[in-house]
Amino acid sequence: MKIKLQRGGFALKSTTYIYINENLCKGCGICIRLCPIKVLNRSDELSSKGVYLPIPAYKDKCTGCRICEEHCPDMAIFIEVVKEGGNCTIRQEK
Repeated sequence: MKIKLQRGGFALKSTTYIYINENLCKGCGICIRLCPIKVLNRSDELSSKGVYLPIPAYKDKCTGCRICEEHCPDMAIFIEVVKEGGNCTIRQEK
């Protein structure tokens, strides 16, 4: 989904949120390997399911490209991009 604003004069600040569903994740590491910015790392601790979950180690560097989300075989990761500026807030979802 692409959003284009025609009015000028202000810049949008973009914040990306990374959500990982611990109940769905099996710790395969696909999201970690495919992230072009290397935002995700493998946790040092086992989850309640006995797997090493991905953790957003560098979440401030996430571009919101959603490669991790699109390739997760268990749909255990969700990316939300929120853009704010002027008098508006835009929540960008897939």
